[in-house]
Parts: sequence; structure tokens; C-alpha cells
Amino acid sequence: IATQYLLPVMQSFREKYPKVQFQFYTNSAEYVKERLDQGLLDFGLLLEPIDITKYDYLRMPSKEKWGLLLRADHPLAKNEYITRDDVRSIPLITTDRLSVQNELEHWLGRPFSELDLFATYNIITNVAMLVNSGAASALTIEGAVNLFGSDKLIFKPLFPELSMTSVLAWKKFQPSFGASGKFLEYLKSML
Repeated sequence: IATQYLLPVMQSFREKYPKVQFQFYTNSAEYVKERLDQGLLDFGLLLEPIDITKYDYLRMPSKEKWGLLLRADHPLAKNEYITRDDVRSIPLITTDRLSVQNELEHWLGRPFSELDLFATYNIITNVAMLVNSGAASALTIEGAVNLFGSDKLIFKPLFPELSMTSVLAWKKFQPSFGASGKFLEYLKSML
């Protein structure tokens, strides 16, 4: 969802500055932070909760809604939403980020050790094959899966709702010049 918010801003920025090119790098939050620290990335889009004390950042105005990615023919697919009780007895795939796991455990009201954990992931795209096979269902954010466009997979939100925000982060005290500085200035004006 945060990426969908940024895309129109990127498009309008590029209309203003047609020679600007964006490069995307997709990886887990820890690797993105590592690349920010090394100066290999100008910006990183990070899902909270995450330690951002070393960074300047803009919090995205939209929230990332958590839910369950499952096969369209799964018994839970007919439900409007997924409850704590729904996920307690099915094989699950979830993020490997401990801070996010803590949030999920708090929502579930029980530790992951009491669940049927099939696997963990750092990026959800590779997990779609496992979900499609019927091996397990995946706890994930809606924005990470709404582009799959598969009639075989379906996303159902959690209830009560669990949502988290994302931040666009950059290295503190990094000079704001060149294309990245102009983009940051433009983005701030759009927020």
C-alpha cells in the first residue's frame, strides 16, 4: 500500500524531471537498512515496527493491513475475515522478522511455538507457490500480495484488524542534493 502511494509521486516527479531513473531493490528490512548504512541506497521503504533511530524518515500516510493469504478453495476463503481462532490449527507461513512476529503473537494472544508453523519468509513473493500448493497459508500484509492477481489465491484481513505503518527512511545527516535530494523535497511537498 505504501508503494502504491509512492508510485504516483514518482511518476509526477519524473514528468517534471524526465531524465531521472529509479532503481528498485527488494529485500528484507535488515538488508535494506544495511544498504542504507553503506550508502548504496538513497531511500528504503521499511515496515514498522523497526528501529529507525539511525535514520531520518517520513511515515507513510497509509496503513498496511495484515491478513491471511490462502488458496481460493480453502475452507477459510468463504469467511469475510480471519480471526485468532481461525489460524490456531492450520499450517502457517509467516515473516522471519522478530519485531513483526512479536506484534503477530500479541494479536494472536499466544506464542508462535503453539502454532503449526510451516515456514518463515523474508519476502512474500516466493511464498505464493507454497500457498498455491495448499501446503500452508501465509500471514502477510495486503499490499505485498494484492498484485498477484491470481484467481487461485485470496487475501482475507484479520479481525480484529492488525495494521502497521511504513516509513521511507534515509541515512541521517546525508546531504540533500542531486536527484535524491530533489525527490525528497518533492515528496515532502506532496505529503
